[in-house]
Amino acid sequence: MDREKELRERVETFPEDPFWPHALGVFFLGQKRYREAEEAFKETLRRDPKYHPTYYQLGLLYEQTGREHPRPLRPSGKGCT
Repeated sequence: MDREKELRERVETFPEDPFWPHALGVFFLGQKRYREAEEAFKETLRRDPKYHPTYYQLGLLYEQTGREHPRPLRPSGKGCT
């Protein structure tokens, strides 16, 4: 089974666990699939707004793409919707 398929299955199997969409986002980021990575990270924060590793990964994504997030990223969950 390829890595992407495995991660997608786990995202679906564990719908409340923020780890799996985060891991999927890191996978996409490593492949420079930025749009998909951002979507996965946003899903992570929807599941758990205090999942701090995702804020770091989103920062890397925005740095790599030369973008800024339209709102400040805060662990309070306000700013990543």
